[in-house]
Amino acid sequence: MRTLLSYRELDDLGTALISDYRKRTGRRGADSVDIEGFMRDYLGLRIEYRDFATGDMDDVGFYGDGSSSLRILEDGRTVDRVFPEGTVVIERRLLSSADNGRRRFTLAHEASHYILMRHVPLQTVTYFLMPEESGVAGDPGELEQVLRLNEACANRLAASLLMPEPLVRRAVQRFARCGFIRYYGTGLLDQEEKLAVAGMAWMLGVSYSAMLNRLGELDMMVGRPFREYAERLLRIGTAV
Repeated sequence: MRTLLSYRELDDLGTALISDYRKRTGRRGADSVDIEGFMRDYLGLRIEYRDFATGDMDDVGFYGDGSSSLRILEDGRTVDRVFPEGTVVIERRLLSSADNGRRRFTLAHEASHYILMRHVPLQTVTYFLMPEESGVAGDPGELEQVLRLNEACANRLAASLLMPEPLVRRAVQRFARCGFIRYYGTGLLDQEEKLAVAGMAWMLGVSYSAMLNRLGELDMMVGRPFREYAERLLRIGTAV
């Protein structure tokens, strides 16, 4: 399967959209992205918080297209509600301060689906296939692969909306003493590096794991041998 998009293009798209939004609203100096303001004022989307009743705890975001329904709780009853096109519905429990990072990423993810449907204007289910390949979407295996790619691209664009490269670089300069994050072996971080990543996550209003993943996507992490971690930080293995 050949795709119409690259991650580099998604990063550039997200960065450009946020830059234009912040320029228009005079928020270019803010540390974090006002994702709700971006969605409402720039994309023209409506945001609602409801109690989902889908039975799946991972269902926390929904894009209303005017025809698809979402099962929610209303006045103690379970109902299937159709939301007007352009409505993003978020699980109400994400309003908890403990879920702030997840709530913001879920908002950005749903906004990304909206953007991608316009950026790659082919049929919704098959728009990640080259035109001559679009007929294979009838195959269940191919359809599942397309949907997985759809979600992966939405996640990457969501990351670039919440953590555009210029803001990440500013955060790295503020919190990382060396101007990058060091990891050892296949991904071990020492306490100093973990605190730096946590500071960046706080600054940008995202979760620690989302921040760490984004640093890797933007090549802002440098690997060091595991032996250096063992000998210098754990102080073991030196007698061998």
